[in-house]
Amino acid sequence: MTFTVRQAATGALLLFTTMFASAQQATFDGGTGVLTLPAVKVGTATYTSVLLNLIDPATYTFRLAAATAQNPPGPADITFDAGTGIVTIPSVAVGSVAYSVTLRLTDINTYTFALATATLLQQATWTLTQIQANVFTPKCAGCHDATMADANTTYLSFVNRPSSEQPALLLIKPGDPDNSYLIRKMEGTSISGMIMPPSGKLDQATINQIRNWIASGAPNN
Repeated sequence: MTFTVRQAATGALLLFTTMFASAQQATFDGGTGVLTLPAVKVGTATYTSVLLNLIDPATYTFRLAAATAQNPPGPADITFDAGTGIVTIPSVAVGSVAYSVTLRLTDINTYTFALATATLLQQATWTLTQIQANVFTPKCAGCHDATMADANTTYLSFVNRPSSEQPALLLIKPGDPDNSYLIRKMEGTSISGMIMPPSGKLDQATINQIRNWIASGAPNN
C-alpha cells in the first residue's frame, strides 16, 4: 500500500458513527473500494454506517457516499475534527492487516478525503469464516466438498478429528498449530502423501492466518 498526503480544507463540518468496537472495526474492501466506518463522532453529533467510496486509487482519495445520523448521539472511537479537517480512525482492517489511519478533508462541497497517514498495527487473525472464504472454498472444497462445503462443515470435519494418514495426529488440534496435521500438510513437514493443496503451496502469510486461528483455540467463528 502506498500512502499519499494531500493538503486539506479546514473549518468544515462533516457527517458521520455508533459505538465502535472490535466487532464493528472500520474496514476497507479492496474489491469494491468501499471504506466502511461503523461510527464517527463529529462535535456533539454521531453518524453511523458511514461509507466512503475510493475515487482515486493512486492517492487513496475517498468521497462520502452514505451516513446516518444517530439520535440520540452515541460514543465513537472514530472522530472528525472540523477545525483541522482530519478524520482519525484508530483501526481499519485491510484484508488480513490493520492500520491506524488519518484522512484529510480536501473538498467540503463533495466531502472528499485523501489519505494523510497510515501506520501498520498488527496482523489481524482471520475467523474460520474468513479462512473458509479465502482458502478452503477456493483451494480445497473442489476435492473435499463433503468435508469443506462451508465453515461449519469444516469445523465439524477437522477440529479434534484424527488424520486418516497419521491417526496419532489431529487434523486441527486447538491451541497447537505445529501438531495440527492440516498445517503440516500445508507446509509439507512430516507428512504422508503430497503437500496440500495440490495446486501449489499456499503463501506463508496465508498459512500463518490459519496457524493464528488454531493457536487462538480454533473457534467455530
